[in-house]
Amino acid sequence: MTRDIFALTRMPHLCKRWINFIVKYIRNYDNRVRVDAIVAPDSGYVVAVSVANKLKLPYVPIRKAGKNPAEPDDVIQRSYTNRNNKVKVLLEIYRYVIVH
Repeated sequence: MTRDIFALTRMPHLCKRWINFIVKYIRNYDNRVRVDAIVAPDSGYVVAVSVANKLKLPYVPIRKAGKNPAEPDDVIQRSYTNRNNKVKVLLEIYRYVIVH
C-alpha cells in the first residue's frame, strides 16, 4: 500500500518527529544487527536521506530496472514478488555502493 507522505513535509515539526521516530526505531531495533547503510527506493529519498544523515550512514537508492543511468555492468539486479504474490519487480542498485 502506498501512502502520500508529502503532507508531513509541509509541517516541519511533524516531519522532524517522524524522522526521529524512525531513527530511534533503527537504533533500538536489535543490538546484534549492525546497520551499515540506509537502503530505500529512490522515491523515498525525502525521508531516507534525513534518516541516514542523523545515523551518520550512507543512503543507498534502489530503483526499478532500467531507471538507473548506468551501464548494465555497473548495477546489480534482484527481483522480488510483492506481498500479494501478484507482481514480480526487478530492482537495481549501483554496484559501487556495495562495500564488501
